[in-house]
Amino acid sequence: MLKVTEAAKSHLGRLLEQAGADDETCIRLSSDGKELSMQMSKERPDDLVFQHAGETVLVVDQPLADVLSKRTLDTTGAQEDVRLALT
Repeated sequence: MLKVTEAAKSHLGRLLEQAGADDETCIRLSSDGKELSMQMSKERPDDLVFQHAGETVLVVDQPLADVLSKRTLDTTGAQEDVRLALT
């Protein structure tokens, strides 16, 4: 299963807060077959869901979650320049 560190979940929560997202909005990790991307979305029934502080911050559809099953989403960089990295 895809792992998401607490640091990454916290960062995603901050991004949602900065964007003024409502309680039902989260970030979706998706793929077009070539590249991964993230966009604002809503949770869907078959999504793999990651929460931080009781709020859904990240969702991944099950087929992509299966492809990323041995990967970890984490943060890199200094506080002023935090980035997400998939390792």
